[in-house]
Amino acid sequence: MAAYSIILIIGLVLGSGSVAILWLGAGPGDDLIRDTAVDVAVNYQDFDDMQTAVAHLQLTAPTDLILHVTGTVTGVAGGNDVLESGSLALSVDGRPIIALNTSVPLFRDLAIGDQGVEVAAVNVELARLSSRELPGDVFTAESLDAWQGLQRVAGVTPEERKLRLADVIWIPMETTRVTDWARLLGSQVIDGASVGQAVPVIAAMDLEASNELAVLPGPRNLTIWGQTAQVDSLEESVPAEYLKALSLTTDFSEILLAGPPYAVAVQATLLSPVVALRVPPGAIFGVAGNHGCLLVSGSALPVTILGASLGGSMVTVNTSQAVEVVTIGQDTRDLSCPV
Repeated sequence: MAAYSIILIIGLVLGSGSVAILWLGAGPGDDLIRDTAVDVAVNYQDFDDMQTAVAHLQLTAPTDLILHVTGTVTGVAGGNDVLESGSLALSVDGRPIIALNTSVPLFRDLAIGDQGVEVAAVNVELARLSSRELPGDVFTAESLDAWQGLQRVAGVTPEERKLRLADVIWIPMETTRVTDWARLLGSQVIDGASVGQAVPVIAAMDLEASNELAVLPGPRNLTIWGQTAQVDSLEESVPAEYLKALSLTTDFSEILLAGPPYAVAVQATLLSPVVALRVPPGAIFGVAGNHGCLLVSGSALPVTILGASLGGSMVTVNTSQAVEVVTIGQDTRDLSCPV
């Protein structure tokens, strides 16, 4: 209701007793108590739900590298202290020894016809290295040919029709970091003794999300030290190949030098961003957790709150209703928000 300033001038006029009323105009009025609600246009944009997480790394134990030959180390390979499966690792008494990664370490010489779980493991690795098919757990002529191909590349002229244990040094990964490999040059080695250790690698990681809001479901990109991998969710196991790649970075080497606890920052983003509404923070009412409502066309519209972005709030609408504007500044205390 409008308010007005009224000044009464009462003049007692002799003989008449008249009263004069003077209106001096409107006071504060409607323009100061009017409803301040306004409609604001919303913006649609892609939202990748970037989450900051902490990866707690679980490392393997250091692995001893064992030679099965006695003699003098006459040459070392492994540039930057890295050994590659199928490649020259070192030479003893002038004979090249090849690094080989298998799921079961080799423990005997293998001749054509030999059979066993370790043979199956050797066939798998020789098949990978030679790009041929070597199925089964029997050491065949094709297995021997693949092995002798590696020897020729390493500088050996094969003389025997078998894979000699003395010509192999087992490594725990296809690409294995070692420490101070070059120091072996000129040293004496003994059959069955350790000549060094493989550096620990990342065996697994546990992801701990640090954001308070719930993470949207869906496959994600994980980024650590510039390396990216895809996971179905933050609760799923990280791919083994990704762990191997991380283990070979200089960042991981620095983590090892620093010592435990082994924890690193992770960025996780949706593989397929969702389309979200960007609204002023004051547009959301009835907030409960990461749910709330917008005032649209006089009615409460339930939304899921995704996060904040450049002074606004990112939300998704919980229905198929299209939204172009939201109302802000209106008293919503009497409105129910069905979150």
